[in-house]
Parts: sequence; C-alpha cells; structure tokens
Amino acid sequence: MEKEYRKEVGRLRIEMVEILREKGRIDEMIRRLDMDEQTFLQLRFEKGNGFDYISMKMHLSRATLFRMQERVLEKMIGMKTDRD
Repeated sequence: MEKEYRKEVGRLRIEMVEILREKGRIDEMIRRLDMDEQTFLQLRFEKGNGFDYISMKMHLSRATLFRMQERVLEKMIGMKTDRD
C-alpha cells in the first residue's frame, strides 16, 4: 500500500508541474495582449462578470466585447501555434 501511495504522489507531482508550466505559458500569452484585452479577461474570467457589467465598466458595447473576445481567442491560438 505504501508503494502505491508513493507512486500516486509521484504521478501527482508530475501532473502539478505540467499544470504550473501550462499556467505560465498562458500567463505569458495574456501579458502580450493589450490592456483592454487583459482587463476584459480579468473581468470576464477571473472575476466572473457578465457582458452587461463589463460593457458598463469598460464603456464598450456588448457587440464590441464579443468581437474583443473573438480577437483575444484568435490571438492566443496564434501565440500557441507560434510556440509549437
């Protein structure tokens, strides 16, 4: 049982290192976005706000926010593709 425990702990450590490595990559991609895009991501995904609140807070229309969301996604996919 102790052997299985150590094996599982080792597996979890490896998994944790990979998760932290991926988090670092994503953090770097976010740093490369412009300030409005970073603010949008923070309000939307870190704080969990809806589009109406973000629209009011950033003084942008909902349509602009949806376009921004698509642009951010495309940029981040491009950054990931460039890295691979």
